[in-house]
Amino acid sequence: MEKRYCKKCGRPLDRGDIDLCRGCIELAENGQIYEEYQKEHKTEECYTNNKVALSIKIIAIVGAIIGVIYGCTLFDSAYTEELGVIYIVVSIISAVFVYALGEIIQKLQNIEDNTRK
Repeated sequence: MEKRYCKKCGRPLDRGDIDLCRGCIELAENGQIYEEYQKEHKTEECYTNNKVALSIKIIAIVGAIIGVIYGCTLFDSAYTEELGVIYIVVSIISAVFVYALGEIIQKLQNIEDNTRK
């Protein structure tokens, strides 16, 4: 494991979750250094910053809804009932995989954004 050091004073860190040592956090007036660190290192994920991933996820959801509706319309006849069940199952499974592709694209974008900092 790589040894990490405080960004403010250069002391070795004993925790892996923050880049400041306890002394710097305690000495800061009203937690000012820690608040600056939090502003600088926000950990919120924004799912709307990648339009390709968002559009793929929307296509997956719409495809699943349309597939289920169309599969339900096939229940009218006795001979197409099995086909309707198959159509519903296949549309849901394919929508899950397409949605997962959108998630993968979003995660790769988040990784790229974090490595640029």
